[in-house]
Amino acid sequence: MNTPTWIRVVSFVVSLGAFVLTRMMTRGLPWWLSIVVAFVVMLVAGRLAAIGAAEAHVWWRRRQERGAVTRS
Repeated sequence: MNTPTWIRVVSFVVSLGAFVLTRMMTRGLPWWLSIVVAFVVMLVAGRLAAIGAAEAHVWWRRRQERGAVTRS
């Protein structure tokens, strides 16, 4: 399946943000341990963001196929 570009961008931005925030929160650890922890958090956060964005994309496509449901 072809992944839309915006899903990759969202995943990258979330990964980068998770890395930076984790590095800021783990300042007391040795530098190498802080980087390892931040790297693992970055991978997990990026994967979860990609999954969430893909689910939202599928949901939006299905909603568009059915047509907007108007309630009055």
